[in-house]
Amino acid sequence: MRLCAYTAAIAAGGFLLLASSANAQAPEPPTPAPPAAGSTQLPPVVVDAPAQKKAAPKKKTAKAKQKSAAPVVSAAPTPTTTPPAPSQGLSGELLRASQQNTSGVTTFTAADVQRSGDTGVYDVIKSTPNLTPAAGGATLPAIRGEGAGPSDLGGTLLYGTSPQSVLIVDHVARVSSYANSSFQNLYDVSWVDVLKGPQPAVVGTNAFAGAFVVKTNDPEFKWYGESFSEITWNEFSGLNYRVAGVANAPLSSEAAMRLVIQYEEGDDPYDVLVKDAIPPAGKDLEELNDFRTLNLRGKFLVEPDSIPGLTVLATAEYQSGLDNAFNSFVDLPSKSTHRYRDRVALYSNDIRIFDTEAWVGGLTATYALSSREELKSVTSYLSDHFSSAPQSLGTKIDDVTETRFAQDLQYGFRGVSNMTGVVGVSVTQDDRYYGITVPIKLQQDFDIENQAVYADVAWNFAPRFDLLFGGRVDHRRDDRFTYVDALFAPPTTRLYSNEETYLLPKIGLQYHLDVDETIAATVRKGYNPGGAFANIYTGVYFEFQDETMWTYEVAYRNRLLQDQLSVGVTAFYNDYKDKQLFISKSVLDYTIINEPKARSYGLELEAKAAVTKDLDVTAGVGLLQTELIDVTAATLQIVKGDNFGLDPAVTPSLMLAWRPVEGVELTGKAMYVSSYYSYVNAPAYKAGDYTLLDIGASYTLGPIVARAFINNVTDEVAQATVYEAGATLLPPRTFGTSLKVGF
Repeated sequence: MRLCAYTAAIAAGGFLLLASSANAQAPEPPTPAPPAAGSTQLPPVVVDAPAQKKAAPKKKTAKAKQKSAAPVVSAAPTPTTTPPAPSQGLSGELLRASQQNTSGVTTFTAADVQRSGDTGVYDVIKSTPNLTPAAGGATLPAIRGEGAGPSDLGGTLLYGTSPQSVLIVDHVARVSSYANSSFQNLYDVSWVDVLKGPQPAVVGTNAFAGAFVVKTNDPEFKWYGESFSEITWNEFSGLNYRVAGVANAPLSSEAAMRLVIQYEEGDDPYDVLVKDAIPPAGKDLEELNDFRTLNLRGKFLVEPDSIPGLTVLATAEYQSGLDNAFNSFVDLPSKSTHRYRDRVALYSNDIRIFDTEAWVGGLTATYALSSREELKSVTSYLSDHFSSAPQSLGTKIDDVTETRFAQDLQYGFRGVSNMTGVVGVSVTQDDRYYGITVPIKLQQDFDIENQAVYADVAWNFAPRFDLLFGGRVDHRRDDRFTYVDALFAPPTTRLYSNEETYLLPKIGLQYHLDVDETIAATVRKGYNPGGAFANIYTGVYFEFQDETMWTYEVAYRNRLLQDQLSVGVTAFYNDYKDKQLFISKSVLDYTIINEPKARSYGLELEAKAAVTKDLDVTAGVGLLQTELIDVTAATLQIVKGDNFGLDPAVTPSLMLAWRPVEGVELTGKAMYVSSYYSYVNAPAYKAGDYTLLDIGASYTLGPIVARAFINNVTDEVAQATVYEAGATLLPPRTFGTSLKVGF
């Protein structure tokens, strides 16, 4: 922690020095030079063509100043000769462009989010090619067959595993906790990116399988307010509701703020029935599937005239609520005597309901050295806590708390010596405490430190050719204390300490066929750390090793027909070493093992077109194959040639948005997820093989937008996972209506 504080002090001192020197003598920035070919930014596959991006006014005033926000309707990126938006900054703009150009990424605009009728980040992105949707609860969507870890988010609690993908909101990597509810609600957002494969240059963390990146709207220099209300209904939950609002105000010609509030309450979509069990006195069955969430977010933006080029953005966010770890789980028909379609969860003695509370503070300071260079500091601290709620039964979690400090310093440059990119250093301190008392006593303390340097650079070394290079050097120290009083073994105490330095290179070549057409080939490496745990049933102590992956990708990007059509194709091959897998030796005996070699490969195609000025079409398909190619720890569950699990072979989707008359928009989305196993080739745990259809209609009259929608029109029983005791299901047919009023 001393190292983190020291780094923060250096960052603060450096920016004070820059600010003071700029205040004393603010030189005129040089005339922008034509960008290098390597800085050409191809768009993500997110074209919504009819509207045009508004130009920012030249003069900064409290009334007229505009923030260049991420496009809601047009996917054409900001030209490279235009100063970057305060919300992104040059380094963020360049890094995002690099990810969109040369690696697998799917982007959802604010319009996509509003059209979806979904409220959570993991629901909105479910049509992403080669993404396996999650049904909620203690898991994450799987990117190319990699999800929350070898097991699920319960593994972070019981086995000390690390999530293979990360959630990043406003430059802050969030905690993927077992309660899995903090900061997932999507309201007042600019865009959502799904990054696939190792990401060496994301802020504040290492990302092994990919990242879910959310950018919320920043303050603007104008007065604006908004209210939002939504009601949904399905036959199992009844009525659920969500209310939200935005207040944006210019405090002066140099400062602005934005406040957002959102509250959601309702029931999870299943019925609790009593069979062969007697509920304890005072336990109300009607409360067992309740949920509620309160989210508050405030942003404060300063662009002082006295220090040209300096932008400071402070962010604070708070969330609390009630969440059920099994909020999408239903029992096996053979056990409940009901079909999966009936969505019955039997009352049991282990219903895990959590009180959750989390808060985040972030400070991003950006200083433009010139129109082509900038320095950026990103500082954040977060605390995520959950514990068993009074209505929870069985397993009692007294306290699970994770805190994380992160400091990143970045230098972004564009067209400097024919090079464009980002170079950064990062320090993080992660402290975790887990405390469980029923039915076993488990106490775990984690102290994890990371120091890293990273880069993502394109060098235009010849006409039309860019050399892509960079990567990450990541030093990690992991100290753990574990005490477990197991069910069938005497108490045991274990200490674990591991320190490693990982070299994660990236190298590639990009060729510009035209100004809007490129093809790129890249190679990069990722890692997921190992760990240790004591089995809570047997008391046996295990250690598992880190897993590494080389990712080979070929990406083709093109914009056609005056940006009316955007096309992206990505082919990939992943080569694993020491892949982490979750296996079950018996009903009560689970463990994490490493298998020597594995691979996955596939293809992702995405296209988005403005067919006419009134019709937008988005189409995508993912093809995926996974395989264990060398197995040494063979069990009844794992043999050579097995698939990873959570890895559907085909994931096509099609989305339409049609505006037949002024103010009216009709939308439709269809997607299919082919069958897969819930984890390593276990035929009894086969899931997937479902089709989802969503439709909606909206009417806009000035600042008023009314919308009605039906999600899962055919009421498909979509099994996300299947286990020994039952299955997790995606939501049933749901009717909804919303009203947004701006003022």
